[in-house]
Amino acid sequence: MENNKRILIIDDEPGVVTTLEQLLSAKGYDVRPAYDGQEALEKMKKDLPHLIIADIMMPKMDGFTFYKELKKNKVNADIPVIIVSARNKMADTFLALGVDVFLAKPCDVQELLNNIERLIFREGPVITPTELVTAKRDIVKDIPAPQPRPEVSSGKKKIIIFGDDEKTNQDMSKQLEKQGCLVAVVQEEGKLVAAIQEIGPEVVFLAINAGTQEPIDTIISRVNALTPRRKMGTVAKQETPSARLLGKMSMVLYKIEEDAKGIKETTSDLADIENLLERCYENGASKYVGAYSEFAFISKVQEYLK
Repeated sequence: MENNKRILIIDDEPGVVTTLEQLLSAKGYDVRPAYDGQEALEKMKKDLPHLIIADIMMPKMDGFTFYKELKKNKVNADIPVIIVSARNKMADTFLALGVDVFLAKPCDVQELLNNIERLIFREGPVITPTELVTAKRDIVKDIPAPQPRPEVSSGKKKIIIFGDDEKTNQDMSKQLEKQGCLVAVVQEEGKLVAAIQEIGPEVVFLAINAGTQEPIDTIISRVNALTPRRKMGTVAKQETPSARLLGKMSMVLYKIEEDAKGIKETTSDLADIENLLERCYENGASKYVGAYSEFAFISKVQEYLK
């Protein structure tokens, strides 16, 4: 029975593609095959999939590069992605970058099907580029004119953004203010501690790739020392409500898109990112939400805005 949901399979092994195509077609999915990331991007220009299943190691364009290119385009940014790969050690890195699911080859068929169903039916249909442009115009039209910043005593959620990309800071501020938050932006690392002591924020968003003199994990350690906090495990990826101390500050990490900074990230950078995140968690960071995207940001941090 057809369900009209399109799934794009990207793998350079024809046998894997054929097996998945037969499996998913039998479940009623409209399956589109591609044998490398470049071919997948070309096919997506004609029809957007509702879900993507991708390998990592492929010719022409590997899964890591494909995922970065996918997230650059706002039309594609919210398409769920499942990575299926034999490179198990890259699971934490891909999950930290925002991949929805990472399954090790050979994966359990039922686990794959369960994840596909969970991801593909969690939201409405994928919108077209024309619909996206119209929606974006409506969003921009609804953004209120800048207002004088309210006093801290207003009772609204107090937020500090720490990063050195002005465009990202402005966009993030607008989104948080629309959620009813009081937002202050700090671009100089030497002023961060003083700002936290003065404002007393509930949440601090910190860019892990800001051009700081000190490593971001060292900055987090210094900030963490301001108030007693819980010790985070090195493998923690998501803070639970029961683990959060009432009234204490959460430090949420994000990454400025490499295009905004004029820096091209390579596959070799993945291990450095993973090691940095582990040190940040050890020093008191709460969560890493991946590369900043104006369309996905609020949904990723909603738990900290309640």
